Amino acid sequence: MAISAEPAAKKFQRDCQDTLDWLAATEGLWLTAAPTTEVRRSLKKPQMEALYESAYLRVFAAWENFQEDLTVRFMSGAVSQNYTPIPAQGKSLHRTMKSARTDLYNGRDYLLWHNPQKSLAQIRGHIQNSSIESIIVGSQARLESYAAIRHSVAHGSEDSKRKLAAAVLSLAGTSSTTSAGKFLRSEDNSNPLNNRKWILAITQDLMSLSNAY
Repeated sequence: MAISAEPAAKKFQRDCQDTLDWLAATEGLWLTAAPTTEVRRSLKKPQMEALYESAYLRVFAAWENFQEDLTVRFMSGAVSQNYTPIPAQGKSLHRTMKSARTDLYNGRDYLLWHNPQKSLAQIRGHIQNSSIESIIVGSQARLESYAAIRHSVAHGSEDSKRKLAAAVLSLAGTSSTTSAGKFLRSEDNSNPLNNRKWILAITQDLMSLSNAY
């Protein structure tokens, strides 16, 4: 049976929507709860912001998995709406995804896909002119900002805090945010008629990018 590229995008979309659904349900519960209820006593703003950070880590991990899954599928000859696989020089397409993943890993236990430049190097080492390459190249600045937000949650170092401030400045035009959770829970005011929390704006952007596979 021919390998399809479509499941990679579908899984990513589903994982993102699942995360947004439970986050929205929790936020809705918090907003409608009276100040004296257990919900409000247990979930104060810092806890809600931590919940947003947790949700963002899930979304970003799904984005990393999407890049790897789609690359493996293309290495296995999967054709998408925008790409027919062309192996990199000295490489050939694989008959199975297992064989392709073994080649991609090259003896490593796992690969990292958070850094757009490193993702491009991993992709270009196996396939040429792919749609996933085009997605990353066309959105590299935003993806680097999204990665900086992820790092600030995962590491909390002074360097990650500086890079978070730079990412927020690039995305929102302000650097006053003190944490990733506070930023993700704040509103993207770029469109006054359609204000969205930043976690929704970023997740929807990633979901839109995945549709261009």
